[in-house]
Parts: sequence; C-alpha cells; structure tokens
Amino acid sequence: MNRSAASRSPPAAPPAPAARRRPLFSIHPAKRVPLLMMLPALIVLVGVGVFPLGNSLRLAMSRWTLTKDPAPVFAGAENIREMLADPRFGRSLQATTVFTVGAVSSELVAGLALALLLAPRRRFTGMARTILLIPMMMTPVVVSMYWRYMLNGEFGVVKYLLSLAGIDAPIWTGKVAWAMPTIIAIDAWQWTPFVYLILLAGLQSLPLDVMEAARIDGASTWQRFWRITLPLLTPFIYIAALLRFMDAFRSFDIVFVLTGGGPADSTLLASMYVYMQGLRFFNMGYAAALSYVIVLIVLAAAYVFIRLEREP
Repeated sequence: MNRSAASRSPPAAPPAPAARRRPLFSIHPAKRVPLLMMLPALIVLVGVGVFPLGNSLRLAMSRWTLTKDPAPVFAGAENIREMLADPRFGRSLQATTVFTVGAVSSELVAGLALALLLAPRRRFTGMARTILLIPMMMTPVVVSMYWRYMLNGEFGVVKYLLSLAGIDAPIWTGKVAWAMPTIIAIDAWQWTPFVYLILLAGLQSLPLDVMEAARIDGASTWQRFWRITLPLLTPFIYIAALLRFMDAFRSFDIVFVLTGGGPADSTLLASMYVYMQGLRFFNMGYAAALSYVIVLIVLAAAYVFIRLEREP
C-alpha cells in the first residue's frame, strides 16, 4: 500500500528559476530615443558649465601669473592665506556689503511704495507702469553711461538744474562722501521696477475677503497694511530681496563705468577687485580663489533667505 500511495502522490514541483538581475544602468527601450535626443544638449551643458567650474576650482588652488608662469602650479591653500592677509580685499567686501544693503533696502522700500500706490486700477495707471519699466529694460552699461553724462561736472543736466536753484553740484563720483551714495541711487533707479513687479503680483494675489472683513470690522488703513497686507506679502518680499541681493553683490558694470573702483577704493566692489586681479595684474589663480569666496557668500546668504522664508 505504501508503494501504491507513493505512486499516486503528485510529482514534486520543479525548482523556481533564478531571478534575473537587472543591469544597474539599464535603460528602457522607450526612453533611449529621448535620451539620445538630449545628449547634444547635455554635452554642451557639461562643456560650458561643469568643465569650466572644475577647471576654475583647480585654478583657485594654483599660482598662475600670465606674465610670468607658463602654466598653473599647484599651491594648495596659498591663495587663501594671501586672501586673509589682503587688506584691499577686505575693504572691497566691506564696500560690497554697504552697496548691497543700501541698494536692496532702498529698492524694497521704493518698490513696495510704488506697488501700493499703483495696485488699484486708476486712470493712467497702465501708462505709469510702462514708464516705470523702462529703466529695467536698459542694460547696466547703457544706464551707467547715461548717468555719467547727466552727472558730468561741466555740462551735465543735473548740474544745470541745480544751478537754476542756486545750488552748487558736488563732484558726484569724484568725492569719497558722494561716490557710494551715487552708485546706490543709480542702481536703485534701474532695479526698483523689478521689485515693484514682484510685489505688485503679490498684492494682486492677496485674498480680498480678508481685507474686506477687516475694513468692515473698523480696521484703519494703517492697521490693514501692518496686520494683514505686510504679513501676507512677506514671502514675496523675501523673494525680491534674495534675487536683488544675488545680483547686487556681484555688480560690476556700474562701478566699472562710473568710478572704476575709486576714489580711494571707496567704491571698489569685490567683483571689481576680482577683475583687477585677473585682467589687470594677471594673477589668474588668486582671482579664481576670490571668485569662489564671492560665490560662497552669495550661497550662504541665499540659504539664510530661504530659511527665513520657510519659517512660519
């Protein structure tokens, strides 16, 4: 009976085939054509972005003077030590901080005032917005040349207008006391419309029912602005401040055209100092190291702005 029972039992199941391992970098056939079409753009991106970035990092750790050295020589942290002992670079960072803080803060205040003034759809509002956007559409070099001729000490229109009121025009870009405020004012004149556009978009996105409820409850105009409008507009203010900070900290055109970093290095911004080290003194390795310091400062400030914007 045991033999018959054993003969009637079902046969054992065959062993399961071993699972086939998928290659680590396998590409689905349907995705191969899109990737092949993206390949030229990726090659160009690597060629104009990643490769120069890596090469500049290598250069930042090297000593290379174009008029003396035939090729870069690895120097480790020598550029960093020179940077820490360079008082002129410290003064350029200080001037850059003053310029950035002054320009961005004045642009935020003026942009917010213009946004609050022109947000309601009144007569001639569209024309006013169009006129406001004209400075932003001009290149910084053109703006700098425009103001250079207007502030000329001999035939400038600003000198003429002040003379009509009996006021002697100062030497706007030739005196230490006036040079930095002048370039801050010119930068604010050009980029306040940019801040105005961002804050105007923020104002137009605010919930109208909240504002109407506050008005019905008896809140004054100042209370509605301070308690409702400004807190709801804070994310837009952070965005405008971040974008303008990143652009103002690396400003070059306005200083190059108007003052050249003078007088007495009072307007010598960090970007201008990098230009002087690289393209006037031909210290390419040191200039690359200075550029990375500017990039790190901008990245750190961007991180702070993003953290502040995300906090409740």
